[in-house]
Amino acid sequence: MLLPPPNVTGQLHIGHALMLSIQDALARWYRMNDYFVFWRPGTDHAGIATQSIVERMLEARDGLTKEELGRKALEYYTLDENLSGVVTRAFVKLHDDGMIYRDTRMVNWSPQLQTAISDIEVVWKEIEGKTIIDNAEFGVLHSFAYALEDGSGEIVVSTTRPETIPADRAIAVHPDDERYKHLHYKYAYHPLLPDVKLPIIPDAELVDPEFGTGAVKITPCHDPKDFAFWRQHTSPDADRKVDIPLVALFTETGQIKPEVGIQSLIGKDRLEARGLVVTLLEDRNAYRGAKEHSTRIATCERSGCVIEPMMQPQWYLRMKSLAKATLKATKSGVLRIRPDNPYRESWIRWLNETQDWCLSRQIWWGHRVPAYRVVDPLGKVPGRWIVAASEREARAKMTAEERGGCNLEQDSDVLDTWFSSGLLPLSTAGWDGLHDSKAGSGYPLSFIESGGDILFFWLARMAMLCHYFVGELPFREMLLHPLVCDANGKKMSKSVGNVLDPLAVIDGRTQKDIVFALKREHRLEIKQWRREPERFKHMEEELEEKLQEAKGLYGQSGIRESGADALRMALINLTKQSREIKMDLREVNIFRQLNVKLWNAVKHLHLAKTSAEKAIETPIPILPIDMVIPRKDFAQLTNRTLNTHDWFMIDRLRRVVEACGIAFKERNLFKATESIRSFIYDDFCDVFLEFQRPDMAPESDPKKRQLAMSLTTHALDILVRLMHPFAPFLTECIWQRLDPERQAAKANTIMREPYPKLEHIPKVEASLVTPMRYVLDLVSKLRSLAGTAKEKQEAIIYITPRQPALANYLKGKMGVLQFITKVNVNATTNEEDIGSIQDAPAQGAEEEVETPWQTYEEALGDGRVRTVFKFQDARERWTKLHED
Repeated sequence: MLLPPPNVTGQLHIGHALMLSIQDALARWYRMNDYFVFWRPGTDHAGIATQSIVERMLEARDGLTKEELGRKALEYYTLDENLSGVVTRAFVKLHDDGMIYRDTRMVNWSPQLQTAISDIEVVWKEIEGKTIIDNAEFGVLHSFAYALEDGSGEIVVSTTRPETIPADRAIAVHPDDERYKHLHYKYAYHPLLPDVKLPIIPDAELVDPEFGTGAVKITPCHDPKDFAFWRQHTSPDADRKVDIPLVALFTETGQIKPEVGIQSLIGKDRLEARGLVVTLLEDRNAYRGAKEHSTRIATCERSGCVIEPMMQPQWYLRMKSLAKATLKATKSGVLRIRPDNPYRESWIRWLNETQDWCLSRQIWWGHRVPAYRVVDPLGKVPGRWIVAASEREARAKMTAEERGGCNLEQDSDVLDTWFSSGLLPLSTAGWDGLHDSKAGSGYPLSFIESGGDILFFWLARMAMLCHYFVGELPFREMLLHPLVCDANGKKMSKSVGNVLDPLAVIDGRTQKDIVFALKREHRLEIKQWRREPERFKHMEEELEEKLQEAKGLYGQSGIRESGADALRMALINLTKQSREIKMDLREVNIFRQLNVKLWNAVKHLHLAKTSAEKAIETPIPILPIDMVIPRKDFAQLTNRTLNTHDWFMIDRLRRVVEACGIAFKERNLFKATESIRSFIYDDFCDVFLEFQRPDMAPESDPKKRQLAMSLTTHALDILVRLMHPFAPFLTECIWQRLDPERQAAKANTIMREPYPKLEHIPKVEASLVTPMRYVLDLVSKLRSLAGTAKEKQEAIIYITPRQPALANYLKGKMGVLQFITKVNVNATTNEEDIGSIQDAPAQGAEEEVETPWQTYEEALGDGRVRTVFKFQDARERWTKLHED
């Protein structure tokens, strides 16, 4: 099993707690089932996020930029030398095999992070109408005019991005649009650059004549569709080749370049320029108005800034052939996805539609691209790229002419973190990336467990890369857990303020603590921006919004201390919400109370033992069940005389053992937590412990007391082993206390005990469990009786003489029944002790053929009324049913 790369960018996220809870539960279950468990830690970091956090920290704390600190100082401690070598050699091999290439293409550029990001790192936001984002208008369609070169009029174009107008270099129309047929391949003047003429080009693929004015502005360097248009119409194979210049409008930080030639815009931020360009168009009488328009915008997943499509040279990995092998394994059933729904269909669709992967990132933090550019100071030798594992190897690949006077410069870009992460199953198993190397003994993994939200970021790429290098998938099974959202279903985000730190749930947080933690998290920004009042005010407003969000989620009481075990069990139980988990802290409190309930059950056992020892003045050993009931006989317990509630508990224990085993095998761990919770509450504590309480009393028969204590101990031993993968801390503590000799043996731990199996629990005959079902049905009716009355109720139970075992059991448990139902109840086998149903007050009878208990009210001589519960055996019920 593989632990995903750790997060070093800040606080823990509740999603990390879910992932670790699931993986740790699986690791413990396999180890308890006598498997050798190798849980491999990841070693990479989220490069873009890490660098952005570190840069902000450096600037706020030390007033340093990354350039002032230096590249080596920034990254020196983050990369493992051996694993970095594997990443480098893998890149070189892929390049040598023709799988990696360099090309200048349109990329998703994040001006805030100053790097390209992949398509799956882009978050699309729907905009319904006019919306202000980063002080700029979105959701507005602007129209403006180009004057025709021949002076015959103008052509009006609509756009949602007026800031890109300075880089427009063509106009597209639909070839069949009658309005523009006379303008094909004619020219129009740029409204802001009088010396620039734009060709009007027909194109059926790009232009929708029904949208806007039916004319489209073409900005080849800042729109993917426009770039595709440029490639098509400037190609030698075009029906009519047209010269369309490429004009890059923005710098890497999103500011307008001097080359644009519009003095008032130079150096302005692209979003600020949006309004400035509209003003310039109005001044030149070229603006034709605006209207609200529904659209969607691309934002950076990491920074939240609006993405800018830009032309950049990058390294790409060909994906089609890599995806083919993984797709084949999925369709043939070799690779399984759990749960199948909703992930399998998306997985297959993504593999079918995958595009070449942009590997370059323009940051420092990460594995540097092992590519070297040949640089001739005199410019005589054409520059080219040499891909090699080191500068020494790159020099060996230089030509004689290049070695004569050229230098080598390594690419300053780093590789996408997911490239190195995709090699983790190989690199952590001893594969060194050499041509003749094979994967180590730890490959492939038995399975991979991860969040469904990184299915394509990580798991798909891992499957494709590893299969390419060694011809075998890195895993045959993918276990996916849902995304953890806040209680309102919103994705957790630091920018919103609804991120939940698992340590806050484990240790507890008052509202004051929550406020302090949020302010502490932003202390460096507060210190940094105090000198800039406008920015500081904006930051204070954002912080206040986060505080209000947190207060709304956690209320005046804050977060209650719940411990790690309760959090783990709650998170796993919440995975029954297969798509998104609404993180409700009430669920954690349910499992906190469950753990308290279990702990009190252990206290009950030890208090009973202590009380009995004081009364009889003799130590009572808690004998292992093997001594009271030899293990070889335990599977045949039906041959021994036990109480009705003992049979019931053993039967229910068998059921929960079976449910947990199936849950682990089918990877539905929430079914195990639900079964354990139901058993502890409904069967073990509320039934078994209550009904065996008299048998543990100091005055009870010593043999009965010994059997009750030993059977309780044995049941607790099975229960805590069953529960251990989910609640390791509490169960270890209880398990050690059940047998004091274990505490003296330091090597003993529940972690190495066998996980309970069905064959270890006796199969109880139905006839031995059925009487307890009758008793519990009676308890339910008695509780209903007590719950509807203000005064303490009276009741009598009549059991036919044909049921002597049930009668004797109930007579012996009158004290228990009175205690747990709060009803003054007695039992009899003499029918003369109860009145006839015919003598009951009007409308006092309740005829229920689905229950063995016939219930009616009996008027007593002194004006009192008591309820009669008359047991009907199967024969009587059958007769009554057919009479009716």
